[in-house]
Parts: sequence; C-alpha cells; structure tokens
Amino acid sequence: MFFNNYEIWSSIVECVKSPSLVAWCTLFLAIYGVRSWRREFVGKRDTELCEEVLEKFYRAKEVIRLIRSPLVLASELQKKTEHSTSENDRDAAHSFAQLLFDRYNTNQDLFSSIYAMRYRFIARFGKDAGKPFEDFHQAVTDLFLAARRLETLRGRPDNYFKSDKEREDHDHKVDENEDIFWGTGGPDDLYDVKIEKIVQSIDRECRKRITR
Repeated sequence: MFFNNYEIWSSIVECVKSPSLVAWCTLFLAIYGVRSWRREFVGKRDTELCEEVLEKFYRAKEVIRLIRSPLVLASELQKKTEHSTSENDRDAAHSFAQLLFDRYNTNQDLFSSIYAMRYRFIARFGKDAGKPFEDFHQAVTDLFLAARRLETLRGRPDNYFKSDKEREDHDHKVDENEDIFWGTGGPDDLYDVKIEKIVQSIDRECRKRITR
C-alpha cells in the first residue's frame, strides 16, 4: 500500500528537492507509519475478538442442543434417579429440571465467558452490536424459567382446577414450556430456531469486522 501510493511518493520527491523540508518530510513519514501500524494493529485485535466470539457462540449453540436433549446418558441416569423421590409428575419434572441444570453447570465456563465478552464487544463496536448477546442471555434465562414452571405446573393435582377452561389453560402452558424445555430439532423446534437466528445475527456482526 505504501510503495504504490503516488501521492506519498510525490510528497517525498518535493521534500528531497528542498533540503529545508527534510525535517518535515521525516515527520510526515513517521506519522504515516505510526497511523498505518495503528490501523493494522486495531484491525487485528478486532478480528481476534470477533473470531473468539463466533467460536463461542457456535459452541454454545451445540451445547444448548445437548442440554435440551431428551436422551439421558448412562452417566446421567444415576443423577436423574437420585433427584427423583417418587413417580408423581412434580418429582419427575424436578428430576428432569435438575438434569438440565447439571448439564448447564458442566458448561458454565463457556456461558460465563460469552456474557463477559459482551462488555468488550459493546465497548469496541457500540451498544447495538451487543444485542445478540442480550438475546442469547434472555434465551438461556427462558430455558431455566421453563424448567421451573414445569415443576410448578406438573405439581398441580386434578382437583386444583375449578373448570375445564382452567384445565385447558394449564395444559396449554405445559405445552408451551415443554416446547422450550425439550429439544426436538428441525423447523418445528421454535426454540432451536431462535438460537440459530441469534447465532446468525452475531455472525453478521462479526463477519463485517473481520479483516482478511
């Protein structure tokens, strides 16, 4: 870039023609060199930050799918049994909720690092650029809330409902929260679609700032 810039070379020639301007020419070159180095350095830091953010978001997307998976591994089966105290719906809901939290805690460092990087990202690129982080945090919070709501909803006995309408509303809430809690994959899994859109949004934010 420097050696192919006609204007810069023209300035150098003018400086050489007039010895009294040698000092100014030297200063000009020094300033230009510092500014070029600074642009390159800042661009490299931006690229490294964006690449790290992208890696963590894509990893988190896969981890969330594992967290929501209805498949219970053999190593998790004992924990699930320990959390269950009876066969009623409330205890079963508690058992699965605790299993979800255990899976999350296993990967807590990943999620914590994403939340921490949000502030670096906003400081560098502005508040609007940090929206995917906020959306991601809210999505994870919704997953936790769904787990807790299912514990409450599943614990209500049949005589809790005073009418068929109350029972229908209850069943509808159960379905809504189970759609968040359980991962089925595919276009019908709206929670998974939401996570995918969040990852795509941070991908767009990062790609336009990654220098090649």
